[in-house]
Amino acid sequence: MSRTRDVPIYIPRVRSGSVFCLDRGCKTRILTVDSFEYLFKLALVQRNYDQVVNMVRNCQLPGQSIIAYLQKKGYPEVALYFVKDERTRFALALESANIEVAKEAAKALDDKDIWMQLAEMALRQGDHETVEYAYQRTKNFERLSFLYLLTGNLEKLRKMVKIAEIRKDVSGQFHNALYLGDAAERTRILASVGQGPLAYLTAATHGLAAEAEKLAGAM
Repeated sequence: MSRTRDVPIYIPRVRSGSVFCLDRGCKTRILTVDSFEYLFKLALVQRNYDQVVNMVRNCQLPGQSIIAYLQKKGYPEVALYFVKDERTRFALALESANIEVAKEAAKALDDKDIWMQLAEMALRQGDHETVEYAYQRTKNFERLSFLYLLTGNLEKLRKMVKIAEIRKDVSGQFHNALYLGDAAERTRILASVGQGPLAYLTAATHGLAAEAEKLAGAM
């Protein structure tokens, strides 16, 4: 960081990171200058990202001021190289739309809200595999079913019917059967929960004559 000198100095020569100077008492001094910060910022301004990354990888991490600077100037993807805290990494990855880094951080944190934020970002990028993974980790069965409907994954939708049945989630069973267009399964579900008239109407509407006749006899 730059700072003001207490007394004036006269600089006849600068070499590498050393400043050779004279003070008012004509005493020679050698001041050491850390050139990392200004060279780093210069590389950013010049968009020399190879140099930026090389500097990040080969030096000690700078303070929070550099990270804040990178975020403020719109370089969150570069700030990722400076931080180890997983929540900070996750936030920076979201900001820079780096889904792989965000996914790694989410695994380390394993928090429901984090997974849902990851799913939202993945949806915006069209990465349905990451969306699916996030919903699976949070056991968000309703959103999983809707995702499979949108992506046309009928095989996994059928599995969701079975999962809902194991969980004794009748509403989930019915919704998945509805997504599948499986009138026979919807009829069976309605009948199993004592909704005979609705089961009959479903069977009759969809041409399930034998089932409709059986249900009519039971009413």
